[in-house]
Amino acid sequence: MRPPHPPRTADFRSPLHGPRVTARLGVWLGSAFVVCFVTGLISHYHQHPLPFFVIPPDPAWGFQVSQGIHVAAGTACFPLLLAKIYSAYPRLFERPLVPSPLKALERGSIAVLVASSFLQVVTGIINVAQWYSVFGFGFIQVHFAFAWIAIGSLSVHIAVKLPVIREALTTPLDAVHE
Repeated sequence: MRPPHPPRTADFRSPLHGPRVTARLGVWLGSAFVVCFVTGLISHYHQHPLPFFVIPPDPAWGFQVSQGIHVAAGTACFPLLLAKIYSAYPRLFERPLVPSPLKALERGSIAVLVASSFLQVVTGIINVAQWYSVFGFGFIQVHFAFAWIAIGSLSVHIAVKLPVIREALTTPLDAVHE
């Protein structure tokens, strides 16, 4: 009997793990992250104004709408993030792990992106649930700092994967899976 081997990319044959699905999920997830980032900046600078950039308090409903969009998009990020990771995780088993400096940059940016994304989404949901005792840190400061880390690593990830993303998005989903 042959000993079990670590999974290989070829062991995952479902089209759900292909670049066409992963890229489309990435568009939705990336869009939700950008919406969260922009509305989060509005909220942050509304509550902590910069000397040269003060957001007026009126109309009050403007802040409420911005926060509603932020929470809705952030909540939508949770299932999208899980689906995107499920779709892309077979690529973790590619060998060699780091065949080139570009691949090292790609894998590093993905590690930072996944970690910061989970921190953002999970702490955001915990904050919405008002479960403050779980935080051993200042939520606002950490959430704000990691928003910049997440959006920066997302930018690097998109830049590195742009050729794959472009090809995947221009290929129909129902194309024959190789």
